[in-house]
Amino acid sequence: MCSPDNLHAAHAKECLENGKHVLVEKPVYGFQSVRDVAERSGKVLMIGFHRRHDEEFRKAKKYVEKEASNTKRILIESYDPVPEDKDLANVVCNSVVHDLDVIHWLFDHDAKVRLRACAGKSHNSALDLRFEIETKHENVIDVQILYRKCYPKYTQRLAIDDQVFGYEFEAEGDDVKFPADWSISGPCMANEWERAYKKQYEAFANLIQSDDSKRRARLLEEYSITFNMMDEVAKYFTTSSST
Repeated sequence: MCSPDNLHAAHAKECLENGKHVLVEKPVYGFQSVRDVAERSGKVLMIGFHRRHDEEFRKAKKYVEKEASNTKRILIESYDPVPEDKDLANVVCNSVVHDLDVIHWLFDHDAKVRLRACAGKSHNSALDLRFEIETKHENVIDVQILYRKCYPKYTQRLAIDDQVFGYEFEAEGDDVKFPADWSISGPCMANEWERAYKKQYEAFANLIQSDDSKRRARLLEEYSITFNMMDEVAKYFTTSSST
């Protein structure tokens, strides 16, 4: 479901109430009300956090699973060659929410993630967010998310200490050029990004067919954690812009 952002929640609820499984794009404002309907309906509700299904980010997750107790710093850089959006709260909800989901997902949504500082400029829609993550190993990891628009290259880069994962490729106007090898960390087919969406659709279909109630419930809890963090960060920019 890819309706306008402000209609995601209403459309998702209507579909669930009418017996349909739902895969809906982010953001979902007022997610708790949608979650309530999904739980009552018994239908699958999946949010379009496609980076969970991206091979580069899955490599990063496997690395964290092995090195979480030794990890000290995580840096996520997301740069888009698209026009600026002076509403920074909207930028958080529409774009940075992917990064917020990633920092929770890397640790299976079990780590304690605390927002430490926010900074932003409406010019270039530039954001600098700082967090700290306390893992189940009781070590604390410093996390920084950098985001901006009006950037000459499309960039999704995730650095875990000295290990770098993700992509960076050229853009011309509104068109992105996909080179034959566009991975930072190693060989990668030009359609890897498209593959992530396909894997997401497959995961959605598998969840419907498996009737795994525990997995369905777990996903809803994960989405609640991500959207609560989104609301917290967005509220900061909404409040700061009105003062």
